[in-house]
Amino acid sequence: MSSADGNVQTLARHLARRSQGAPSRYLHICGQQTKGDLHGALGAAGRNVETVAVYQVEPAARLTDEAVQELRAGTLDGVILLSPKTARVFAQLASHANIDAMVEDIVFAVISEATATELGGFGGNIKVASHPDLEHVLALLH
Repeated sequence: MSSADGNVQTLARHLARRSQGAPSRYLHICGQQTKGDLHGALGAAGRNVETVAVYQVEPAARLTDEAVQELRAGTLDGVILLSPKTARVFAQLASHANIDAMVEDIVFAVISEATATELGGFGGNIKVASHPDLEHVLALLH
């Protein structure tokens, strides 16, 4: 197993390097909505890619009652946000639940500056991971 350690473009370059000189075919299993174009990036490198979407993500209509209670009570130590879209939806749901101003002491551990930006003026203590992976996001909570 290996990792491209980055985004769609770094993954495409990594796969193209690994298969230099040899014909290569890839099956890209993903969600209905993806960030970036792995199919196009690998196709441009002369690789054959079949993309199969196996799931679709639908945002929640509201935060759970338990989440709202915990956020209002200030009993959570942190909120983990792994994408700009997740941060945007969370901020909207928190605003609708009238708790957006009640989270000043909570740490928001986010994967990227783009994710932090989606929190806008939401407040709280926003910490951005030094590297965009779960390990570095979780390290922000220690």
